[in-house]
Amino acid sequence: MRLILLTPLAIAGLFPGPLVARDIVVFAAASTIQVMTDIRNARNAAGPDKIRLVYGSSGALARQIETGAPADIYISANEKWVDYLTRQKLAREDNRKTVFSNRIVLITSANNQTQSPFNPTTDFGPSLGRDGRLAMGNPQHVPAGIYGRQALRSLGLWSQFSHRTAQTQNVRLALALVQRGEAVLGIVYHTDAIQSSHVRIVTTFDGSLHAPIKYEAVATGAANPAALGLLEYLGSDAAAKLYRKHGFLVR
Repeated sequence: MRLILLTPLAIAGLFPGPLVARDIVVFAAASTIQVMTDIRNARNAAGPDKIRLVYGSSGALARQIETGAPADIYISANEKWVDYLTRQKLAREDNRKTVFSNRIVLITSANNQTQSPFNPTTDFGPSLGRDGRLAMGNPQHVPAGIYGRQALRSLGLWSQFSHRTAQTQNVRLALALVQRGEAVLGIVYHTDAIQSSHVRIVTTFDGSLHAPIKYEAVATGAANPAALGLLEYLGSDAAAKLYRKHGFLVR
């Protein structure tokens, strides 16, 4: 299975051939790779409409849609990017929906035997050590990074440790840095952490420390009818079972 992570390359390079009329192109936050792969496989097997998935940070995907990328549905890990597209009439305000939510956690490598605990009433300096880095998504456009910065600011730690962050282009890359031992700690989604045997969760950030982590799905202004059917499915009980299977929170 080939997973497509969005890069600054021209979007046309992601699609070497023309899209057929019934293809549904979904731009989805990188943290949804496993669950959206399950949904694509189930839907592709059930009917004639085929789903194509493009993954990346929510902000980068929104910018690609803004420049004309051929997306039918956009799934963002931060509602501000859906707001951004709807203000420009590039996404449809009338059918946006929250499909699930998530949590952010502090992780370290599974091989890291350091027992220094993260204590939000003090700091995590002892865990980082003198030269260690904290991996996280770029808080300028990666939602997991935005939530992480909010949590650290709430704890009074951002100004102390922002210069020691290793900021990545999406949350999966932050996870990879910790998996490889290139960063001592990382802030990622709970759903990413539980999928990897190479990291362990140090602590879960209290939800009151940051804005609610809501994933929204929305059709673009040019969505085809098949895409609207998929959007309805994303809000269904059948889809909710898959969300829970992968650790997402569903009301």
